[in-house]
Amino acid sequence: MFSMDIFPSLVVAETHEPSFAKVVTEYVISAFHLATVIFVFKRLKNSVGVQKNYLATACFLIMLAELIFTLYKNVYDFDALLGHIFKVSGYCYLLIAVYLSTIKKYYSRLAESEKKVKQTNIWLSTLITNLNSGILVLNETNKEVLINDKFREMFQKDDSESLQNHLAAGDLPSQVNEIQKGKRMVVDQVIELSDGRVLEFDYIPTYVEEIFQGSLLKFTDVTFKRKLSLEIIRAKEEAEKASHFKTEFLSKLSHELRIPLNNIIGYAQILDLEKSESLSELEENSIQRILSSGFHLIEIVNNILDLSKIEAGVIFLDKKEINPFQIMKDCLKELRPLIMEKEIKVHLQLQEEKWNGTKIVGDPLRLKQVFLNVLQNGIKYNKKSGDLTVYTDKKDRWLVFRIEDTGNGILPEDLPNIFSPFYRSAAHRNRIEGTGIGLSISKQLLELMEGDIYASSVEGEGSSFTIRLPIENRDLN
Repeated sequence: MFSMDIFPSLVVAETHEPSFAKVVTEYVISAFHLATVIFVFKRLKNSVGVQKNYLATACFLIMLAELIFTLYKNVYDFDALLGHIFKVSGYCYLLIAVYLSTIKKYYSRLAESEKKVKQTNIWLSTLITNLNSGILVLNETNKEVLINDKFREMFQKDDSESLQNHLAAGDLPSQVNEIQKGKRMVVDQVIELSDGRVLEFDYIPTYVEEIFQGSLLKFTDVTFKRKLSLEIIRAKEEAEKASHFKTEFLSKLSHELRIPLNNIIGYAQILDLEKSESLSELEENSIQRILSSGFHLIEIVNNILDLSKIEAGVIFLDKKEINPFQIMKDCLKELRPLIMEKEIKVHLQLQEEKWNGTKIVGDPLRLKQVFLNVLQNGIKYNKKSGDLTVYTDKKDRWLVFRIEDTGNGILPEDLPNIFSPFYRSAAHRNRIEGTGIGLSISKQLLELMEGDIYASSVEGEGSSFTIRLPIENRDLN
């Protein structure tokens, strides 16, 4: 671009030959352009654009022009004319290269961005159109920009109608207009239409640099959902009322049954204490059967009442710090007659000394009820002269009581159901008395104390019940 051809005075006057300084300068400029060509091809060798070729051609033509300028003697010589033709051509190629590498490149990027914006707008428009909610988009002057089909369907709106017309006609409550004027986001606003429909209304204003740009209004028809919710609430209230009546009925029934049962048991105990020689062996056995059946009926009544209270959520626990090891020992003492009757060998491995500083919180009476239920099962379903093992362990934050027997075990198909109310295995239903309530109550009581119970069994070898109680370690001293 910088050449000496515009200085014809650098030609020697006498000979009209180019001066040495002019020739050297033109060669230097030519060398510079040659170096530029080499640089362009090396620097842009991985480029796939045609601007590389145009740029190299421009440099090459200008270099040739400079070499030709070293030959002319007069400004109007053919050499000078040819040199200027090459130089102008080089400048043209240079301009094309600049255009391709800058202006066209940015225009291409702009066109690509516009294409992406258009595709995004189409996608958003399709998405809004297919939404199951009525969508209305307004600009900063509340002029409608976009309305989807669901909105038109909701309000039977034609394109010629405006939102203001709907407000004026009373199709939309006035609170929609008030919310619009406030220009603050509102979500899940419930509005009722004059035709009885119930809508959830969302108003989302848009601000750019704290300048209001428009808003989006969304209407969702929740008439059926609201009606269904009301029906569910009504059904729940009726179920709770029925449960309350059931609990009240069972409570009264329990009271009415206990009085005659206690009288029967009381008279039977008097007869048992005042045995006379006039009573035959059959009569004595009958007294024992009356006592046994009476106590069994009292237990059934109490269990049914407990189960109904738990299901109704009206059972309350007296939670306090307890000693579960002592409760377990007390339960085994209570069950000693039943243990002796079946000649069960009890193996007690509580390891109390390991649990010093362990805090257990629960209801002592309810925990005793749980232990008795599980121990009674371990005795009732055990074989004669079998073993009953009770031992403790600590796992993570749990104090674990495991009670194992050596009975016939639980069938695999019965195992998932043993904690269900009134469930009894067909194998024991007619041989061993019981109601199938005890384990269900035990599980629910333990859950109320934030513990749990689960069982495992090997058919023909025995069953194992694991009771877990939450613990909190601390120094009790």
